[in-house]
Order: sequence, then C-alpha cells, then structure tokens
Amino acid sequence: MNIYVAVYARLYPIYARGNPFEVAELVLTNSRWTGEVVKALYGEEPLVLNPPLPPNLGGPRPES
Repeated sequence: MNIYVAVYARLYPIYARGNPFEVAELVLTNSRWTGEVVKALYGEEPLVLNPPLPPNLGGPRPES
C-alpha cells in the first residue's frame, strides 16, 4: 500500500463513523483500489461496482 493509504488509515479512526459492515447488508465501492482500502480498514471484502462507461460508437467524435 502506498503512503496516502497509510496516512488515511491513521487519520480515519478520528473522523470515521462506525464499521459499515456491521450496519449494512452490502458495502459497495466504485473501484478495486477503493475496495482494497476498505478491506484494509475493516478486514472485510466490499462489492466493487464500477461506474458505467459510455458506449463505444466505433469512431471518433464529430467536431462541433
């Protein structure tokens, strides 16, 4: 893990609410990286739900 995660993990208990895994049926993250941070903080694996991507239209966008 990098230094940003280490600093975040150190400051998190000061400002954080309770463990989301104790009060929610499902914990979602929007990327694998964020999921790894959540797992490092709480010791449980969240579900990663990546944001939707626009469809590939097959060619370059027209200039406006």
